[in-house]
Amino acid sequence: MVKSSSKLFLYSLISALLLFGLIKIILSSGLRFFPPGLFALFFLLALSFLGLLKYSQNGERKLFLFYSLYLAGLVFAWFLSGNFHLVLFLLALTGFLMSLPQKRGCCQKISSSPDLSELGDANLDAAVEKDLSHSLVFSADEDKLFAEEETEKAEKVTAKHVPGKYIASTQGNVYHEPRCAWAKKINKDRQLWFTDKNKARNQGYKAHNCVN
Repeated sequence: MVKSSSKLFLYSLISALLLFGLIKIILSSGLRFFPPGLFALFFLLALSFLGLLKYSQNGERKLFLFYSLYLAGLVFAWFLSGNFHLVLFLLALTGFLMSLPQKRGCCQKISSSPDLSELGDANLDAAVEKDLSHSLVFSADEDKLFAEEETEKAEKVTAKHVPGKYIASTQGNVYHEPRCAWAKKINKDRQLWFTDKNKARNQGYKAHNCVN
């Protein structure tokens, strides 16, 4: 809290000095730059006021924008008039670096487990038992899911490759009896079996001469 208060005080001091310096620049620039300078003054004044007022609620972002625009304005004024205001530039740069957004760590450690050092023996045993039960439940669910996947694969293979009374090729339109010479030439990965003639005819296959 003390650190935040001191930082807010520095922001207020730097912002006040920068705004006062901007007023001096506007007054010394003459009528040519007076209207745009006055507009920039009111805009920066409002931005810094909001940043300081809402400092505890992400107001530092507004201050970062304030110092960024101020630095850009100083560079622009230097380009137009040829006068470089070093003190104001250093002050604005200080505020800019202070308000620079901090990058959060991409791999923060998040743990919902209680601090085991603060638990008694009984609570410690209960916490360990609870975590262990969660692990066992997860392992059981994983084994069950794996078993279901294997069963589903076996059912698919069985539906396609289990031998029946008649055989056909997945790339043909004729079914044979297994003893047929043509049936023995069908590759194993192309074999399609039927338990009766009706199922073969329903799928668009017609009987070969070998079929009685």
